[in-house]
Amino acid sequence: EYARAAVADRKGKRHGRLLRLGAQRFLDDLKRAKKKGAPFRFDEWHATDVCDFIEKLPHVEGKWDTPEIVLHPSHVFFLVNLFGFRKPDGSRRFTSALFAVARKNAKSTLAAAILLYCECCENEEGAQVISAATTFPQASIIFGVAKRMVEKTPDLREAFGLEVFAKSVARVETGASFKPIHAKASTQDGLNPSHVGLDEIHAHKTPDLLNVLTSAAGARANPLWLYTTTEGYTNPGPWAEIRQFAKQLLEGVFGGTADHFLAVFFAVDDDDADFDEAAWLKANPLADTNPHLLAAIRKEAVEAKAMPSKLAEFQIKRLN
Repeated sequence: EYARAAVADRKGKRHGRLLRLGAQRFLDDLKRAKKKGAPFRFDEWHATDVCDFIEKLPHVEGKWDTPEIVLHPSHVFFLVNLFGFRKPDGSRRFTSALFAVARKNAKSTLAAAILLYCECCENEEGAQVISAATTFPQASIIFGVAKRMVEKTPDLREAFGLEVFAKSVARVETGASFKPIHAKASTQDGLNPSHVGLDEIHAHKTPDLLNVLTSAAGARANPLWLYTTTEGYTNPGPWAEIRQFAKQLLEGVFGGTADHFLAVFFAVDDDDADFDEAAWLKANPLADTNPHLLAAIRKEAVEAKAMPSKLAEFQIKRLN
């Protein structure tokens, strides 16, 4: 339903061009999955299971109408894509996934929930689930959200045998661990990541951390490289290449040769006016349900109009 609505928005009133391309890809892939000899199939159970799991997790920041998470349709769209398509052996079709969105659209909460699901429900023996960033405080954002979710949910700990430590969430049954890693600690021995969440990939000034983690990854049956980010200022890091690859993928440049990579990209279009409030929803999908987010964007827009020094920050962080 979400994908069809996006594709039907041909004039791009509520959905940006890149999101519409991603929605069309999803609908096309559903058709591909039904064909004889297709490289993947669509499994409704797996698509639903991850959403069911996440909606049993608690909010850990702010004040909400419900104690548990209620997924926004934009998040459901990403999750159904990521976990619904399966290869013939039952593993996930997508081993790399990009979720790019303006700030304060719950991407860290989404990433934390996804990585927890991978640790608990993908049953990778000795899984090393890693939240990675350039600094330890940044890497600890996703991990901290996940850790607090586990601490607040006794049923989750009991169901999957989770133990919470200061810098790790362990699952004894499978020998799995979930921990934060930053650039200086990434070269430690014994690193064999199975699921990696790279938070704010735009802030990585070099590709070193990504390269170290990639080279450390062993022969994992069902790996995941999860990139969650808002746009950033230009630097020599890996984001420019990842962004270009994602956009080319959505534009169909690679045909069916990049079936492993999922890209969902929320951003205003090039011909949108910066201060056209109707266009902000393209980069801020949660603005239609979160009045505090919309109010914050409005305040920053007033300042960005009057102060050129704040315009670039507004374009990058609020319009993505």
